[in-house]
Amino acid sequence: PYLCDIWPHTRDRVSPEISKSFGRLCIAAQDKFPEALAQLNDWLQAAEYPDSLVRRLYKAGLCAKFPEQALEFLSRVIGEKTQSLPGDLGDCLETIGSDSPKLKADQRFERLREYLRQ
Repeated sequence: PYLCDIWPHTRDRVSPEISKSFGRLCIAAQDKFPEALAQLNDWLQAAEYPDSLVRRLYKAGLCAKFPEQALEFLSRVIGEKTQSLPGDLGDCLETIGSDSPKLKADQRFERLREYLRQ
């Protein structure tokens, strides 16, 4: 209710700190990860150093439970602003690809795989 009724609805309020906090909130939602991501997706943005978010996502087992949503999450937090390669990104992509092989053809998966190769 707070996010729907009180939280500002304009994207000009997005900051790296808010994005990282909402990313942690999505992961903390565990079995409600898809719902949390759907609610907070617009507030997530590429982080300079997303390593802690990627590590938490992988350790929580969310890449295996929710491969489509995990790919969307990774696609949001890893982008042009990202300065360093998240250590668990390869493991996340491997899990996503093995649990949902059709996602290997997804543009987001291919972009992240290319990022990993570089």
